[in-house]
Amino acid sequence: MIAASPPVALTATPAHIALAGAAVQAITVANPGKAVAVVEARLAGFALDLRGRPRVVVQRDRSIVLSVAPQRFALAPGATGTVLVASTIHRDTGAGDHVGLVLFTTQPRGGGGVGVRMQVGVPVTIRVPGAVRRRVVFESIRLERRMLELRFHNTGNVTATIGARRFRIELSRSSRALATLRVRRRELLPGAHSIVGVRVPTRIHGRIRAVVEADDGAGGMLRRAFSRRLRDR
Repeated sequence: MIAASPPVALTATPAHIALAGAAVQAITVANPGKAVAVVEARLAGFALDLRGRPRVVVQRDRSIVLSVAPQRFALAPGATGTVLVASTIHRDTGAGDHVGLVLFTTQPRGGGGVGVRMQVGVPVTIRVPGAVRRRVVFESIRLERRMLELRFHNTGNVTATIGARRFRIELSRSSRALATLRVRRRELLPGAHSIVGVRVPTRIHGRIRAVVEADDGAGGMLRRAFSRRLRDR
């Protein structure tokens, strides 16, 4: 059985674009649906919450200027279009990564029926030339409802991908290994805080030593040891 094309559909590629300073890049927008899609392109702010989930924010980074063209266009069923994204850098903009978001939104069709909108976002990273600072700090660790929560902070000026190859927490007591907890990779925007949680086996309690190890996504390794008494709250 061949699945029918949805009445409203929209895709955008690439899923993320990176611009080096003042530059221009194209985004290909496609309509795999079976009806004409009227699309609006607009700019917004982009952030990751403490759990690493992407979100749209109203406040944009004013130190860089993004523009998109065209801002409104129609795509026939099966058709594709090209949108150009351009960045402009203010003279006093700090070096490092600055982020924004291009939002593509379909407009409801006229006539009767229920209006349906679809929205696709493409994050944009602008790398401003200058000294690059890479520094991620593991700040604290705590246990709540058998979940060990690690809080960390990107104090550098570029986006960091923590744990692309290794991200683990070694638990021990008196030099005796208790468990190795595997942590999923996490992306941190410059200046952002993040929290990851991993479940601790119920057999582990009392005072333990927790050693966090992770690669920083740029060839370096991060490591910090914590000594804590783990109790459920």
